[in-house]
Amino acid sequence: MLQYSADIMPEEIKPEKKLMKNIYAFDFFAIVGSFALGQATKMFVASALQWPYIMGCLVIGIVLTRQSKTNPKKRVWQAVEFFVTRPTETYLSISVDSEPMQENRKVKDGI
Repeated sequence: MLQYSADIMPEEIKPEKKLMKNIYAFDFFAIVGSFALGQATKMFVASALQWPYIMGCLVIGIVLTRQSKTNPKKRVWQAVEFFVTRPTETYLSISVDSEPMQENRKVKDGI
């Protein structure tokens, strides 16, 4: 009888679907979608620049679906999304020493 240990977690819970050896379904449809977006919006671009615009959309789609160099388990579009949506507040550490806090209070209170 096969027993499972509670300490062992599977590597991948939801694997990506492959269309071919190195082409995943999500990547393929994202690239096709970027090309389709370029086709749909090319009427807003000057006629002389329409094909470079569509090719640029295709290249951007390919670049955004590549794996990130800084985080190999994520795609470039996920890294860009994290950069855009990250919190922008500054985090300061809490001082354990109470004397600097008392000096700040004196200055604020005008003492």
